[in-house]
Amino acid sequence: MAASSTADCVIVGAGMSGMSTARTLAQQQPDLSVVVVEKDAAPGGRVQTDNVDGFLCDRGFQVFIEEYPMAKRTFDYKALKLRNFLPGALVLKGGEFNLVSDPIRRPQDLLASLLSPIGTFADKLKVGLYRLSCVRSTEEDIFSRPERPTVDFLRNELKLSDSMISSFFLPFYRGIFLAPLDRQSSRMFEWLFSLFARGPASLPEGGMGELARQLASGVKDLRLSTEVLRVERARDGTYVVALAGGETVKCRSVVLATDAPATLKLLSGVGVTANALSGSLADLFKPGLESWTFYWGLDQEAPIKAPILLLNGETERRLPFRINNMCFPSQVCGSYAPAGKALLSVTLCDSDEWRDKDESQVEPAVRQVLQDIWPDVMANAKFLRSYRIRYSQPSQEPPMKVPLQSDPTLAGTLPEGLVLCGDYMSTPTLNGALDSGERAAMCLLRTGVGRAEEAYAAATVT
Repeated sequence: MAASSTADCVIVGAGMSGMSTARTLAQQQPDLSVVVVEKDAAPGGRVQTDNVDGFLCDRGFQVFIEEYPMAKRTFDYKALKLRNFLPGALVLKGGEFNLVSDPIRRPQDLLASLLSPIGTFADKLKVGLYRLSCVRSTEEDIFSRPERPTVDFLRNELKLSDSMISSFFLPFYRGIFLAPLDRQSSRMFEWLFSLFARGPASLPEGGMGELARQLASGVKDLRLSTEVLRVERARDGTYVVALAGGETVKCRSVVLATDAPATLKLLSGVGVTANALSGSLADLFKPGLESWTFYWGLDQEAPIKAPILLLNGETERRLPFRINNMCFPSQVCGSYAPAGKALLSVTLCDSDEWRDKDESQVEPAVRQVLQDIWPDVMANAKFLRSYRIRYSQPSQEPPMKVPLQSDPTLAGTLPEGLVLCGDYMSTPTLNGALDSGERAAMCLLRTGVGRAEEAYAAATVT
């Protein structure tokens, strides 16, 4: 006979939003029995790090934005041992890397930034003036402003040249949101710009997976390598969560902390289907955006010594399987590579160019581009691994048809005791995932999570 157990709450998914939910429930009501179930062998969802031959490979290119409000409330920065990127980027243009920096945070870069061919002098003056004004704006100010596509904001509000937009802002912000600027929200652009103006982007010494390990340390009952097959509701209003090993967990409340496609599949078990959702609710479950990150190990020092992001600003010539951004993470944080070696990461953003291709087709083409840039370095570079993340981020094409803080109950569409969380319910950022998880927990606490021992006589699944 299959084993069964009981809990007050089952959280499906140990990504950042699910563990944020667990953390909030533990802080607010420590006597609750909360089970977190995760199909992967490690917590974190998309925020994980693998050790490959001594190199730390994050699952997809990621940076930690220290000014995220939820991150400040959630993580122990000192324990993370953060190492900072330099502000701005080196932009590949005309076969050379050119500096775009923040002279306010890096006064020593003022002359190099002014002389850089990326953008005109007028562009740099306009961006500088905007930077001074945006740091005085609150989050509430920014998200109350009229929304438009980011490309329209840059052209019509900031009056920047197309060259500045395509060479710097397109690859920089596409590296964050994966979509072209005409499919990004101006509110999200302004908010992220203000955060970058206030503080650095960083990498933890142990890799981005260290964030997940910190959160998971506070989860009492975390069941890894355990897939949830279905969630069903019993006649008495309780839930039965069926696990792949045959075990069932009966509970008063369930949090679906999976990505949008997995959530929609599990919702069918409680009678909520895509056909039942319309308008702004249906928009939550639109197809997401894909990314593909490749890693190479170098048996020598990196050709770029600065701890800085590298952007592909080449607009005049079309590169195969267009690279968006590159980085030597080991220059930011030495622990990312063994002593005397370097780690190179290259990221491709959502594109039909490679949608139907596999690694054996794409990796050689990307490597060839890198060999054109650094022929001596790439001659002996060892390909380590690639991470193709098919649902890397939710699509949030402006105008956003859902509030940034979506109701965890889908405006009462879900049965009582069932809530959702994830970055698709908020903003496509680490901050959004943490925030959504916290709001899901507070929603359950307001409506009553319930006590397990009061809930189960003989729950029968309908």
